[in-house]
Amino acid sequence: MSRKRAPMRRIKEVLRLSQLGGLSERDIARSTNQKKSTVRDCKIRAGLAGLTWDEAVGLDDAEIAK
Repeated sequence: MSRKRAPMRRIKEVLRLSQLGGLSERDIARSTNQKKSTVRDCKIRAGLAGLTWDEAVGLDDAEIAK
């Protein structure tokens, strides 16, 4: 069974909180109502794609999903 994909607004929120807020993965998970492993996965995938909060803020959901 495959995992459900997190909504793009949550992914943007993870990037915002980690890059601007400097929060830990645990604090971000609590704030966004996600598992810590989901937060870590979002950060890893964004890092591999070279996606930062500054770039993500100007993108729509489809562009972030790519």
